[in-house]
Amino acid sequence: APTLSSFSPAHNAVDVSISANLVMNFSENVKKGTSGAIRLKQVSNNATVATFDVTSSNFTINGAVATINPADFAFFTELYVEVDNGVIQDLAGNNFAGFTGNTTWKFKTVNETTPPTVVTFNPANNSQNFAGANNLSITFNENVKKGSAGSINIKKLSDNSVFESIAIIDAKITVSGAVVTINPANDLTFNTDFYVEVTSGAIKDLADNNFAGFVGSTTWKFKTDFSTAIEDNLVGKAITVYPNPTDRFATLLVQKGVVLKNVSLRVIDVAGKTVWETHTKQLAEKQTFDWDSLPAGKYFLEIQTEQGKALKSIIKQ
Repeated sequence: APTLSSFSPAHNAVDVSISANLVMNFSENVKKGTSGAIRLKQVSNNATVATFDVTSSNFTINGAVATINPADFAFFTELYVEVDNGVIQDLAGNNFAGFTGNTTWKFKTVNETTPPTVVTFNPANNSQNFAGANNLSITFNENVKKGSAGSINIKKLSDNSVFESIAIIDAKITVSGAVVTINPANDLTFNTDFYVEVTSGAIKDLADNNFAGFVGSTTWKFKTDFSTAIEDNLVGKAITVYPNPTDRFATLLVQKGVVLKNVSLRVIDVAGKTVWETHTKQLAEKQTFDWDSLPAGKYFLEIQTEQGKALKSIIKQ
């Protein structure tokens, strides 16, 4: 019967390439038997990773060399091989006895050393009109996980102030496969330029290689939209603007019993430019404004008060 001369990779080898073939060198020329299989298993749980029976085209024999060409192994994984009795024979038909368990042919694959990289941002870098109530997300080129420390920081471009800093371990940051999703505690303010920073090591691939992260406003910045602005419920419900559309005069009607103090009013065009503004210590229950000077078009009336703010869409005819 044939006997084994050597394995490649060798038994107990480490740092084995994930694309390596499995090779058995025998004491004499051999051939495939009529039945049985060769199994590749994972040491940690004895799960079968792949099976190659005698009909498999990935199991070949040339002279005294039997070669198995599996799909790429997982990184940094300990594997072992089992060979059924009779799956390999010498040319006289004598069976190779085979072997089972992880004590005959075991090896460990190389650890990955390439860090993850960003494929896409949502919203995209330099994008406009992002809905401030939506989540942010980063898609990587491989599956990732959270690091043990670090943060993702959302900043205002105008003055580099921190809008929200979220620790990577916070539940507001979630990971699913290659996608990291950021759900800020507060919706992003409307018509505002933001940028995002990620600290080094806050995100890792599954082999524990750190994502380098990024700082500054050049990697991921975007501007929020008007149309999805979130207003304070009290202020928004307390104020009605009419007529709308209007050809000149607009009246603000404040709900009875609601007192709105230190009020700033401004009309903003669709390009984000302030075209009219005024301030008052307290908004009257009924107050009319003359917008005759405004060209026809769509505008937003921003109402900022001590109690919160509202944003009303208005049409000037």
